[in-house]
Amino acid sequence: MATITHRVEISASISEVYEVISTLGGLRSWWTTAIQGSPEKGGELRLGFGEGLTITLEVTEARKNKCLVWAVTSATFLLGKEWLGTKITFQLTEGQNRDTVVLFEHSNWKNAATSQGASATQWERSLLSLKKLCENGKGEPETPKKIQTKKASGWFPTA
Repeated sequence: MATITHRVEISASISEVYEVISTLGGLRSWWTTAIQGSPEKGGELRLGFGEGLTITLEVTEARKNKCLVWAVTSATFLLGKEWLGTKITFQLTEGQNRDTVVLFEHSNWKNAATSQGASATQWERSLLSLKKLCENGKGEPETPKKIQTKKASGWFPTA
């Protein structure tokens, strides 16, 4: 099975980075503004991307300042079935200059050719938003208006 991997160095402490990937307020600040649920281990997160497009994640591992793992349990967008059963992992370590190194993996892709490339590009954009939030105080999360613009241009497939 295929895996999307990104390595991101962030000029912020591990505790700051963990906070924004493991709390609702943090996730709303860099990934999508439409998120609800429980970010604790065993909890469920529901992310919205407008017009009924959602992703549901189960929090399978949450080790403070070290690791966060989500299992994708449902997804209602065009290629959402490709996400089912995949796993999203954030591993955090301290870098050379006391910055944080995020090793991101989205694994267990059954059919990499179908949607892995588009998902890798979207994750790159989202992880850059995470980096901007941690380093500059302002991320670029998906919002209903941004998603509408992407749909209108054909970039965000919905059906």
